[in-house]
Amino acid sequence: MNTTTSFIDQGAKTQPRRLVVAAKLSIAFVWKLLVAAFMCQNPIFAVFAVGWVYRLAQRGVVKQWWKRSGGKERDGSFRAYMESHESTLDAATFPNWFAAQRWVERIRAESGWWSRVKRTPGILTRSLRANFVVGLKAMLNVWAFTLPAGILWTFAWYAGWTNSFTKGYETAFVGPTTGLLGVALFIVAMMYVPFAQLRQASTGDWRRFLEFRFVWRLLRLKPLTVVWVAAAFSLATLPVMILKTLPGFLPQMNESFINLTDAEALAFLNKYWFRTSVFVFAVFAWLKLYVARRYADSIWDGLRSGAVSMEELSPNEREAIEGLGGVEPIARGAARDRPSGDGGWRAHSADRGVGRSGNDLVQPCRADIRHGVFELS
Repeated sequence: MNTTTSFIDQGAKTQPRRLVVAAKLSIAFVWKLLVAAFMCQNPIFAVFAVGWVYRLAQRGVVKQWWKRSGGKERDGSFRAYMESHESTLDAATFPNWFAAQRWVERIRAESGWWSRVKRTPGILTRSLRANFVVGLKAMLNVWAFTLPAGILWTFAWYAGWTNSFTKGYETAFVGPTTGLLGVALFIVAMMYVPFAQLRQASTGDWRRFLEFRFVWRLLRLKPLTVVWVAAAFSLATLPVMILKTLPGFLPQMNESFINLTDAEALAFLNKYWFRTSVFVFAVFAWLKLYVARRYADSIWDGLRSGAVSMEELSPNEREAIEGLGGVEPIARGAARDRPSGDGGWRAHSADRGVGRSGNDLVQPCRADIRHGVFELS
């Protein structure tokens, strides 16, 4: 009887604590979304939003590895695992927008009032600075791959309008040809960019974005990953395009918009763009987290099959995987019978030059390469 009573009392004490934690998390979630919507109102501030999402994606990669390692059964929750290690304590919660992670503890840890006064401004703006630096590096890398296609599209648009006014039929092919070339170039770039973005986000190093062989190898491990990622981007972009285009048709949909003054129209549009920014940012963050899971699965399965070695990972990635107990390699001969765990196609062989394990890895797989062995798991 005493044991039962004690158990009931303990449960009664735990329930309010869970409600308090849930309330705090809900308030923090709403706060971060509102700040994101504000950041998206300005092209300069949008750099901070991109950096914040990259930091979120880095956390998402570790969370997926934690799931693959059996973390739910072992630790109960991802936050409990992250809080149990000093090196991962800062990533236990979502990234901050302005202050450093655990900023209150950091300020209190400073010895002496002068040290607190001197270091507090830096602590309160650490995440803000990190978001800007990470976001700027991310955007420069993406622009390097997507701007050439964008320039070709701009020229195609200009050539098309020029031809329609000047009736230069001899050069009519220039606009469509340039536009199609830009489309082809963009498709090729976007086969690489999403995973390269996660490579940069996961490692925290902008130079890792340019590891062409490594990123291409990850994509070859799961060939249909490109298809799933492209489908996710297409589906997520559809409502965004509708929201972007809708204001142009509002006067036709509702005649009251025709009579709005310039000030009233501006006020309406400011509210409209702010509200839609909440949804658009949420979609953007979801896309990055989706690709983060795909990237994490490719790394994990690559380590298991031997196609990826621990030496190729960044120090923080190695530390995260080793902290989870490492990855158990797949025994030879059992690879083709082992599912990848994410519902995708997985190549169970290592092509020539794919791995760095030497001829002992390549030789047993040549038969599989010749027969194109893939498994739908």
